[in-house]
Amino acid sequence: NTQGLIQGAVNQVYVPESTNHYYVIVTSTNGCISDPSEQVYFAMVGIENPERSSALNVYPNPFRNQLNIDFSIKQQGKVKISLLNLVGQEIRVVEESTFVGGNHSLTFNANGLLPGIYFLKMESGNGVDVKKVVLSK
Repeated sequence: NTQGLIQGAVNQVYVPESTNHYYVIVTSTNGCISDPSEQVYFAMVGIENPERSSALNVYPNPFRNQLNIDFSIKQQGKVKISLLNLVGQEIRVVEESTFVGGNHSLTFNANGLLPGIYFLKMESGNGVDVKKVVLSK
């Protein structure tokens, strides 16, 4: 707006209201506009909807080489499970297929990844679930 504030910002701080990718464009008081920043993936955390809280489970966590992934979907549909780094960039697609409704299990092999903190993101007709996972040495 004309005051240079981001709608929804407080003291030039913006608090995202949903899980999504975000970027920043800065406008100076002289009207100069920056290029867009790198995108950052923001995942909402906290108390989850009980109907979806068990839709994605991972174990063991922390894990060394293999991560077991259990998930459930209510009805047949496309499911994409991906591994994200700390800034929300997709590192690997673990699985992207159509599954029938019900419970499913996968094993993810972390060969070639450095130890650290990652996010496992599952997108389906049920919505988006994100779990923090830790790859140890």
